Amino acid sequence: DLVTPIWEGRPALPATDAWILDQKYAGKTPSEKLTLVRSALQKEAADAMLVSRLDDNAWLLNLRASDIEFNPFAMSFCMILPKDAFLFIDENRLPESAQSYLTGEGVTIRPYTEIIPAIQSIRETVTMLYEASGTSYTLCEAMKSNPKITAKKGTDPIQLLKGVKNETELSSMKNAHIK
Repeated sequence: DLVTPIWEGRPALPATDAWILDQKYAGKTPSEKLTLVRSALQKEAADAMLVSRLDDNAWLLNLRASDIEFNPFAMSFCMILPKDAFLFIDENRLPESAQSYLTGEGVTIRPYTEIIPAIQSIRETVTMLYEASGTSYTLCEAMKSNPKITAKKGTDPIQLLKGVKNETELSSMKNAHIK
């Protein structure tokens, strides 16, 4: 991080309350979406993914907040491994019910600031897909510095999966246009 040492008075990251969008609006649970992403990763000859786009995390985990004005996003990262998934977010922002829900969906919650140490500490051999335009240099370097990770630049499968609307999403879109 080249900026932090020289940026005096840098504002803190936004940290609004985060919550889970109910499945009745999302149509699929985070565990169902993780299964879809893992399947898409296999088609790309990868078995792990670093998710740094806030809109991807919102869709993948049904996670919402108001960290970015006029957008329902929470400042967060997600790391998908073959058998595990991790959400990196300030835990104080998530109510206990949301933490329990995500844990039940197979997502381990870790502090936002632990993303780089988590990448560096992966001990299983993985091919980790990342999208260059949505991943910071620091995160790319963390992946490349771990000999257990083969960092693979590619197309973000979540962006493609979000484009295929489920029945609940289609119904909600139609209802949104009724006056």
